[in-house]
Amino acid sequence: MPTYPQPLTPPSRHKQVQQLLSSNKRTAEATAHQGQLLKICPGDVLEFVTADGAEVQQVLTLTNTTAGTVAFKVKTTSPEKYRVRPSSGPIAPGVSVDVNVFLQPGHQASTPRDKFLVLSMEVQQEVKNSAELAALWKSAPKSSVMEHRLRCTHLTPEAAELQEETPQGDMARLQKQVRDLTQTVGTISSTSHRLEENLSQTLRLQKLLVLLLLALSLVLTYLMWSGGDGTTCSVASVTQTAAAHAEQHSL
Repeated sequence: MPTYPQPLTPPSRHKQVQQLLSSNKRTAEATAHQGQLLKICPGDVLEFVTADGAEVQQVLTLTNTTAGTVAFKVKTTSPEKYRVRPSSGPIAPGVSVDVNVFLQPGHQASTPRDKFLVLSMEVQQEVKNSAELAALWKSAPKSSVMEHRLRCTHLTPEAAELQEETPQGDMARLQKQVRDLTQTVGTISSTSHRLEENLSQTLRLQKLLVLLLLALSLVLTYLMWSGGDGTTCSVASVTQTAAAHAEQHSL
């Protein structure tokens, strides 16, 4: 008599979701976004894997890749659907912060319409409390604030597992890596261009300095020779006068 697989019990269902979330975390690491201040993982999409109508948690990892403190703030287009903890705060150099994003039950269908925005800025002073951080965000010029947007998607455990096993997932990660590499190459090229301009300007200044030193040397040489000729003429005149007087006395 053939045997059929038994339906998943709630504990096994929960374990399956946790395994998929762990797998998604590895995938997110491969598609992380490297910004000027923060490395954001995942970098493109927040995937919410839901089961049995329970509240689902997704983790957004922010890593400070600079030598100074960076403040962050996470905003969403649908604050009534999500709980974000912590939604803002400072990050010390080299430190990673896990932002837990909870999707409330009953909103899975509209998830693809939602967006998240990660704001970041450099902080030059110590932030002691949330009030000081809020004041910094209010006074910060818009040009100093970096922005990165993420979209959302909702997957069932079966769909998430299927997506993980398909080549499209690998292709998406590869495309993301190519985009990041292209951005890095562009940044390096821009920096190299600025260095070339600075070097060219330095060479022009050096040439101008050499010409000025050469001109100064010529002027000093001319002045020395002019002074020497005058002295020679004076000595010759005195010698001739003395010789004339000696000749007169001898006569």
